Amino acid sequence: MRTHPYNSSGRLVLKRQVFATSALAALGQRGIDLDSLVRHGFGDRVKVGLASFLTYQDRSPDERADSWPHYLRWRRIFGESENNASEVGGYFRSAIQGEAQRYIDSWLESAPLEDLIAWRPTFDEIRPVKRDEEAVETWQWFVDRFTQTYLASWAPSSLRREYLIVSGQVDSPIETQILRERPVHVDRVARAIAESTISVESGTDPSITAALTEQALELLHGGDRTAAAALFEAARTFSPKDPTLKNNYAFCIILDKPTQAVPLLEESLSGRVVDSTVVLCNLMLAHHLIGDNERALEFADIAFDSVGERTLGAYLWRLRREPSDWFVDHVMPADWIVELGARIESSNGGAGIWTSRQDPLQATAELSEDL
Repeated sequence: MRTHPYNSSGRLVLKRQVFATSALAALGQRGIDLDSLVRHGFGDRVKVGLASFLTYQDRSPDERADSWPHYLRWRRIFGESENNASEVGGYFRSAIQGEAQRYIDSWLESAPLEDLIAWRPTFDEIRPVKRDEEAVETWQWFVDRFTQTYLASWAPSSLRREYLIVSGQVDSPIETQILRERPVHVDRVARAIAESTISVESGTDPSITAALTEQALELLHGGDRTAAAALFEAARTFSPKDPTLKNNYAFCIILDKPTQAVPLLEESLSGRVVDSTVVLCNLMLAHHLIGDNERALEFADIAFDSVGERTLGAYLWRLRREPSDWFVDHVMPADWIVELGARIESSNGGAGIWTSRQDPLQATAELSEDL
């Protein structure tokens, strides 16, 4: 549901269809209500996905109609002519609080599931179908619970529902056995609720940010950094102070505009950002790209100290063997810091603490390959 259903030739991506069908079938066998999950659990992701790819398609006017059969219909649904949707943030504004939102809400409630999965507009006008907000909150909670690593990335309504469930105040809408696959302590949920309540810097629903990040990663993996940056630039028109959006936007431009990325990352670090270690890693990389390796190694020390007993990976830029061949990879931050730190030491013509730390890592990797 989160990725575009068509390839550059205008054909359905069979791999996506197979994965979606297989995943839904597996969930159905476990008693999950697939109709409700698709209609209500993935609504925000579909909205953000549609807005993202309309924005992306508008950058390639000669190919847009051919590569997405429903492009023109969705563009009319988003009310491009009267809402200035083609401006930065226009499609997102329409999807979240404009004409497109009303259409998509009714479409999600009443269209056949195969149309939702294929992002196929079923009808031309908004139908008088009221969105089931209770169902939306319930299934958004389910999606957040099993797809979002950090509680800070959950929607506020999902946190409240989780608290009521784990504290025994309400029954779970899904089997307890499934809930036990990801145990969540009530104290952690209460703390996350408190932090989300007092945070005034972020005006973006975390579930929207998560959906936007998924879309951006798809573009980055495809090599389109400009399009990925445009998505976060659009989102920042709604929440210019949001520290997570600042970091994500900086991440997209860091290879091309590291000097512009630095102040955004510094502002993100001073705010209530979800993952400060990742921001520190990005600052390390930015200073290295600018040519200030001394400052980069200072951030390496700070970032490495912040890792602690962390066991979660993160998306960061890594360098292949070629000098400028960067790619996005899901890595352990500690390993990434050591790798880049050793590379910086080598470029300075010597070896230091990061090179010495890298040797055991290389030995372990070589041993794993032999096994």
